Amino acid sequence: MLTDQNTRLQDLLNEALANQENLEREVNTQKEIMKQMEINRKEYITKLKHELLTVESRFQQRIEYMEMSSQDFMSRAAENLQLYMTEKEGHEKTASDLASKIEELAQQKVDVIDMKQVVNNLEMKSEDYHSLIAFQLVEDIKRMTNDKSSLNS
Repeated sequence: MLTDQNTRLQDLLNEALANQENLEREVNTQKEIMKQMEINRKEYITKLKHELLTVESRFQQRIEYMEMSSQDFMSRAAENLQLYMTEKEGHEKTASDLASKIEELAQQKVDVIDMKQVVNNLEMKSEDYHSLIAFQLVEDIKRMTNDKSSLNS
């Protein structure tokens, strides 16, 4: 009976040892799987970090480009504002000059109209004078003709 029990015990012990070896192999397999998963996880994290840095770098480049563009636009706007102010001053001066020229021309037009009136008056006086002279000439001729006729008779 003792040998039976020993045999059974030996069988149970062998089973337990086989079970333990199986469990150790499973644990080792699980450890290897966990190590591989850890390696894969680290590689994935490294890959994500690299992608994040790449995206961040592109985003930073885009921001710098936008800043440069905005500075360029601001400098152009400042130049255009200065040009506008210069042109506006020029236009205002030109408008002022034109207004004074128009006023001067209006005065000259008034002067020309006055001169035309004076010329018309002089022409009328001249015509009156010519008429008077012509009338006096006719009178003188008549008188001379009468004097001549009276001398001849």
